[in-house]
Amino acid sequence: QSMAALHAGHHVLCEKPMCLLTQDGAAMIEAAQKANKKLLVVKSTRYNPAIVALKKLFDNGQIGQVYSFQLNCVWNRPDAYYANSWRGSLDLDGGTLFTQFSHYIDVLLWLLGDVADVCGFRTNSAHQKTIEFEDTGAVAIKMLSGAIGSLHYSVNAQVQNHEVSLTIVAEKATIKLGGTYLNELVYQQPALIDPNALGVGNLANDYGFYKGSMSNHDKVYENVIAALQGAESQVTDGEGALKTVALIEKIYQQANL
Repeated sequence: QSMAALHAGHHVLCEKPMCLLTQDGAAMIEAAQKANKKLLVVKSTRYNPAIVALKKLFDNGQIGQVYSFQLNCVWNRPDAYYANSWRGSLDLDGGTLFTQFSHYIDVLLWLLGDVADVCGFRTNSAHQKTIEFEDTGAVAIKMLSGAIGSLHYSVNAQVQNHEVSLTIVAEKATIKLGGTYLNELVYQQPALIDPNALGVGNLANDYGFYKGSMSNHDKVYENVIAALQGAESQVTDGEGALKTVALIEKIYQQANL
């Protein structure tokens, strides 16, 4: 659909994930270049106030060298979420990291840069009858910067989403963001972020029997308009978004089900 729109001479805003295979993403980027149109991808979690504040610390050098990190993603996705739907199918859904947690993979790369190596494990613990891939994973990650860390993820939390948290252990600071959607400042030493200055952000997308990530699409659209008008914009382009796909693809290759 994105490529058809680009071929027809339109700019494109694509939801996450932009694709499930890196070669498809590369084809989308090439189509945008040939059409001289913008290919933009929704990465709405980048606009969470706590993440915006943490990104500023990274950009200003206040964190220093990152030594290690831990990304923990634990949500609830009942069987009803996958029933009679494209969700849960390997060819259309792609896997838990693609559909549930790609926003947080994006944030990790946005803050820490590119990945050098990964290894890990995946398993389907509680959804054998409803999905064709994992519902749980544990991954060790080494960044090109030398930082090492881990990613734990699951959609088996009881009743409701539990948390998405990110702990950064660095040369000049130790900081943890948490909450259900990586939207709260949990710990910092020293105090580099003023908690009173953080906005509460938008509410999560509520679909009735489950909740998605925080709804920051208003900020995405504002930045899309700025990008189309030639102004400075924070909206993610195809090249930036493809890094998330490439990392998830690499994790799935190294962490066999």
